[in-house]
Amino acid sequence: ALVERNNYNAFNMSFFKELSSEKLLNESHLLEAHSILETDAMVATVARRTCLILIPEESSDQLVDEFFMLRDTIWNDESFGNARIINGFFFIRDGKIKRYMPRNR
Repeated sequence: ALVERNNYNAFNMSFFKELSSEKLLNESHLLEAHSILETDAMVATVARRTCLILIPEESSDQLVDEFFMLRDTIWNDESFGNARIINGFFFIRDGKIKRYMPRNR
């Protein structure tokens, strides 16, 4: 499955799976992520091909910091082996992208 629950029970990570970054455009995938994360609103990033990371929009400061750190590590690590996709964040509600915010650093 492209949607997985990890130890944090908050990140939805689809790493190293074919077309996982493209799942950001798939409403049924996003609805599944909403269900797993138990939230109607999520923030997503696809820093590199095959790397989709989502968290609930209403997350603790610690989780948000870890989300940014993970995203920045993936974006900056050229040894990762996959092409960069986009330097920013998508805000998703009810399976649909509502807005995009570029990462300004």
